[in-house]
Amino acid sequence: MKNVPLCVLLNNFSSAEWINSNVASKIKNMKVTFDIEHAIYNLQNKTIPLILVEFSTIKELKHISNMIRNNNELSDISIISFSIDEVDLTIQTSALNLGIIDFYIFSKEKLEFEIKKLKLNIDRIILQEGATQQKVLNFNGIIIDPNKFYVKIEGKSINLTKSEFFILYQLLKKPGWTLSRYDILQYLNTISSNDKIVGERVIDFQIFNLRKKLKNKQSIIKTVRGVGYKVDE
Repeated sequence: MKNVPLCVLLNNFSSAEWINSNVASKIKNMKVTFDIEHAIYNLQNKTIPLILVEFSTIKELKHISNMIRNNNELSDISIISFSIDEVDLTIQTSALNLGIIDFYIFSKEKLEFEIKKLKLNIDRIILQEGATQQKVLNFNGIIIDPNKFYVKIEGKSINLTKSEFFILYQLLKKPGWTLSRYDILQYLNTISSNDKIVGERVIDFQIFNLRKKLKNKQSIIKTVRGVGYKVDE
């Protein structure tokens, strides 16, 4: 792993002691801060394009996410949230719906496994930085950048989940082409975090949420009955 600093935003001093004792020894070169402005300064100064944010509330996490996403220099930053204590799955899901790429529980029982996951995520993000960039799309006032994982509608950022982002990018990449429900289902099962097979009803849920987030642009996604979805040319 490259020896570049990982920015960590904490919300209390007891967490700092715990992180230093249990995580810092395994993830080298961490920049720990309690202030979002200081965190943004660190991110702007060539750290890993990733910030690890201690979870407090969904409202606070949304505030932090918006501060980062609305900064043009930080639109490529990946946000991961974590908690030292167990957090209900519905809350974790709400966090992911904000565009947070992952959620870790650094409890004593899960610590080793979660740190391995974090290391893999850091390595993946560093590799992506050096990889060939994918095409940034601009369609009908919607800009979607798969390299920086952001979407803007008429200049305003919106937060999408990984699956919503995948669906929108595939649709805008080939206007007039139909993205089949089977292809969406295959992708959703690929990124599923457990062994449960994702059913077709989940596709309807993803499309419904994506359209809702697109607001006045939601009508661009057309249903091809019995097949899938498309965007007209």
